[in-house]
Amino acid sequence: MSEARVLKILEGVKDPDLGSSIVAMGMIKDIVIDGATLSLTCELTTPACPVKAQIESDIRSRIAAEMPEIQTVNLNMTGKVRGASIPTNSDAINLLPQIKHIVAVGAGKGGVGKSTCALNLALALKRL
Repeated sequence: MSEARVLKILEGVKDPDLGSSIVAMGMIKDIVIDGATLSLTCELTTPACPVKAQIESDIRSRIAAEMPEIQTVNLNMTGKVRGASIPTNSDAINLLPQIKHIVAVGAGKGGVGKSTCALNLALALKRL
């Protein structure tokens, strides 16, 4: 039993949405083999991954089929949250030098009062 063997076995597990191997995409991390226990992390592309359960099931099935000596699989399913990218050129950074904070107001559809809410929020913050 080795980390390389685990990765080789999991190469066949594909992200159903992206169609690529979870190993090739670097989603498998922190592999630890302790006797008959295998611990690993699968770092999904997003915490709200719609195919999380399927990927988890595929990983467990592959391990059970290919590594019968493993009795316990501790699988940590996580999601990688990417932060906002910071512009590198000085022009982009200084677009709004007088602005210190931004409050975003959004909704999934139109006609729900986004503009009214944004205006009221701006006026209330100005009074503060």
